[in-house]
Amino acid sequence: MALDEDEGIRSSSDSIDESTPQHDLEKQTLLGHDSTDLGIADWSTGTSNNWLAGTSKKNVVNFLCVLLNTTSTVCIVFINKIIFQDPQFRKFQVGTAAWHFIATTALLFLASFKQFDIFAPIRIPLKEILPSSVLFVGFLILGNLSLALNDVSFYQLAKIMTTPTVVGLNFILFRRRISSACLSTILVSCLGVALTNVEMVTSNPFGAIVAIAAFVITAFYQIWIGKKVEELEVSAPQLLFNQAPVSTIMLLLLLPFTDKIPDFRVVEPSILAAFIFSGILAAGLNLSQFLIIGRTSAVTFNVVSNAKNVIIIVLGWYSVDQVPSYMDIMGVVLALSGAAVYSWLRK
Repeated sequence: MALDEDEGIRSSSDSIDESTPQHDLEKQTLLGHDSTDLGIADWSTGTSNNWLAGTSKKNVVNFLCVLLNTTSTVCIVFINKIIFQDPQFRKFQVGTAAWHFIATTALLFLASFKQFDIFAPIRIPLKEILPSSVLFVGFLILGNLSLALNDVSFYQLAKIMTTPTVVGLNFILFRRRISSACLSTILVSCLGVALTNVEMVTSNPFGAIVAIAAFVITAFYQIWIGKKVEELEVSAPQLLFNQAPVSTIMLLLLLPFTDKIPDFRVVEPSILAAFIFSGILAAGLNLSQFLIIGRTSAVTFNVVSNAKNVIIIVLGWYSVDQVPSYMDIMGVVLALSGAAVYSWLRK
């Protein structure tokens, strides 16, 4: 759970040197993939119909990836609420994450079959996969610790700082820039999500430090995904297919030190069913995260995440019959408007 177009590890169109060879620009546009891997018509033919067909297909696939990610994220939040009502599963969070990655690995294994022809499995050297796996485990543990030390509102508020952190790290590490208009929409979207939480924020110094570390590691993780997709010239599913088993092993090695394994014999059937279903949702979430980041950018993924946060907040209001304040409503409008305008600008 990044780089096409302006963000990520490459510069924006207004910062590309005019001396850059045309074939290099085409390779950047295709994110280092062969056009057939992305299902995009070959632009080198110069045929406008092929270009339009390829662009249309790409937009449809991108929309489906965003839809899958949004649906999976919103559903898994409420499914996890059901799961962690059980006292045993509250102490089994790393184990739950390991199950989610086992399910992700199984989904990718099935998707790699020739009968489905979704992607061609490849083997990537462990040294190329290990850093992203370590970053994943790091942001997962820090994220869970941040949630444990802070209330949910502060936790969600801290998460939105991932977006400007991605932009800042890309500029510091790679001197990559985005346009002022895109940056403005990102800040508006972040402000909107912040307004929906600002009245409820409470924390402590140590909790705040952990929250900062969590969103910084998350930003590094998302940038690294995009970096490896481009460097290795692989598709997002191919990268995830190699990372998921390594991340699973790491989590299982941590399990004895962090979790208490539940006695599944005494767990209610409805909780077990929710636990199993959460793996299916997580597989869709993890795959769609890689697809969004790999096909667009880490910044785009975080703007989508802001919109998802708003959806979760609104559904949370509905579930507890809470009447939102004017500031809450203003925050929702700003967050969704910022995400919508950003998408239009990127298109």
